[in-house]
Amino acid sequence: MRLIGLAVFSALIGAAAALAVVMGLSHMGMMKTDDAALRQVVRDTLTNEPQLVVGALQALDKQRENASDSARMAAVAANKDAIYADPNSPSIGPANASVTIVEFFDYRCPYCKRVAPDIASLLASDSDLRIVYKEFPILGPESLVASKAALAAQKQGKYREMHEALIAQKGELTDDEILSLAQGAGLDVVRLKADMEDPAIMDQLKQVHELAQALNIDGTPAFFFGAHFVGGAISIDQMKQLIQQARQPS
Repeated sequence: MRLIGLAVFSALIGAAAALAVVMGLSHMGMMKTDDAALRQVVRDTLTNEPQLVVGALQALDKQRENASDSARMAAVAANKDAIYADPNSPSIGPANASVTIVEFFDYRCPYCKRVAPDIASLLASDSDLRIVYKEFPILGPESLVASKAALAAQKQGKYREMHEALIAQKGELTDDEILSLAQGAGLDVVRLKADMEDPAIMDQLKQVHELAQALNIDGTPAFFFGAHFVGGAISIDQMKQLIQQARQPS
């Protein structure tokens, strides 16, 4: 059984009266439910009835998950245009595609790199699919520079080329390496460096961070397949299933 931390122990104190009933320790006024007694019930339960604790923790996790999902659904409805229709967010695929995938990602995230070939494969094989990229650099200064370079490349009409070069890079994303990748992607590097300092780019990145916060997204990759949220890397088969579900009439 997993170790129970202080926060969980405190939560169990609050539920101890219910556990006492389950265990038959509190009935007909035979047990005074003061703090000391409740604490003892929890201690005894942890030792003698661990399955009750596991069940209580699972129920608590499910309750929190449902509350989080409900809050995210409300946030999605409130931020629909910012998620799916922000004109500043780079996208690939037809604007009227039947399914839009939205990805929050970081160029230094190994899981983002792992799913990138699958995303590219889906785009190549499905002409009725669109992806919207949300630059979400949360893994340090190198990530921030990479995102600035990608968004600056958009000004030269080469976001996709720069994005694919950055996401495929296996080594460190130093400033020199980013500029070398830009040159290899056919960008005017002098112009790119100037465009990276455009305050509008930092404003755009700030807006994505604020959107992620509103949607309770704190890691990468994070996806929307249509209206369905997925946190973390998933397989291409799972992606295809989510795309198929998104195409089904509601």
